[in-house]
Amino acid sequence: MNLAAADLLLALVLPPRLAYHLRGQRWPFGEAACRVATAALYGHMYGSALLLAAVSLDRYLALVHPLRARTLRGHRLTTGLCATAWLTAAALALPLTLQRQTFRLAGSDRVLCHDVLPLSTQASYWRPAFTCLAILGCFLPLLTMVLCYGATLRALAASGRRYGHALTLTALVLASAVAFFTPSNALLLLHYSNPSPEVWGDLYGVYVPSLALSTLNSCVDPFLYYYASDEFGDKVQAVLCRQPSGSSTSKASGEARSRGTAICSSTLL
Repeated sequence: MNLAAADLLLALVLPPRLAYHLRGQRWPFGEAACRVATAALYGHMYGSALLLAAVSLDRYLALVHPLRARTLRGHRLTTGLCATAWLTAAALALPLTLQRQTFRLAGSDRVLCHDVLPLSTQASYWRPAFTCLAILGCFLPLLTMVLCYGATLRALAASGRRYGHALTLTALVLASAVAFFTPSNALLLLHYSNPSPEVWGDLYGVYVPSLALSTLNSCVDPFLYYYASDEFGDKVQAVLCRQPSGSSTSKASGEARSRGTAICSSTLL
């Protein structure tokens, strides 16, 4: 539910961003809206990464330390991890709301939102802000995921073929997180290590596609939900095929999914 809320945050901020780019990088909504939209965009990215790290820690406890997990895992731990992820993401995105981000391009009527920032503030303000964003909001959660999922994958592999589905899903979650979040944040650190425009060349032309790539994590989430949860899959198939969902037991859930798949296939054919 918290990951879905982070995806919803992205969905709310995409329309003004799309309008901005379709108008040729002309921001029509004012300074306050630019700050909020920028903070929401980065807040979504780092909130998603932190929540995925929290999920990886929970799964690590459940699969690698099952006896200890009986006392540690529960509603209190889940609430604490989710609250920590949201508060951290909000704190990391806060600097984006405290500085002016709309500037008119010299010799043009184009008002840019966050795309061009004064060089003086880049070194004094934005360098430490984005360094903290990249390290605390991206690379530290990714390191947590690598360590937790690495131990989880080792435990699953040692348990034999019966956990092949969980093994594949865990590897997919880890690989997608690393692939989606790493490029844009690596470019941020590279740029702010020396923000002078003549040092790195046209990093902006590479950064914009990498930032779009980071949002694709929200497109992958529903597929991961589908393969991770029998209940979710049953409900999706029930909606698509107009069939009642299966019972709450795992056996009935598996039978309902089989029946739903067969009915859906025949209906589509």
